[in-house]
Amino acid sequence: MAVSERRNFDHPDETRTFPHSRVDFLKVAGEVVRRFTLQPGWRWSQDVGRIASTEWCESQHFQYQLSGHLHVLMADGAELELGSGDVSFLPKGH
Repeated sequence: MAVSERRNFDHPDETRTFPHSRVDFLKVAGEVVRRFTLQPGWRWSQDVGRIASTEWCESQHFQYQLSGHLHVLMADGAELELGSGDVSFLPKGH
């Protein structure tokens, strides 16, 4: 039987920092939830892609955006503009 569980990002299990960004990780019910904090000027191509050694992000994301704006470019050329309150799914290759 599943047991209810409550976690809070005030106490993440892990935190990773990158140029212009931070990622906090929480394990909840055997799954991992991530909170991304991106500073103005953050760009995948400049701040993460060089570290990952990939041209595009190779992880898919199901996300809820708390604040700010994020412009997403997909490998196929599609573009998406995200803002406060948006829920989105990004397949790998963005």
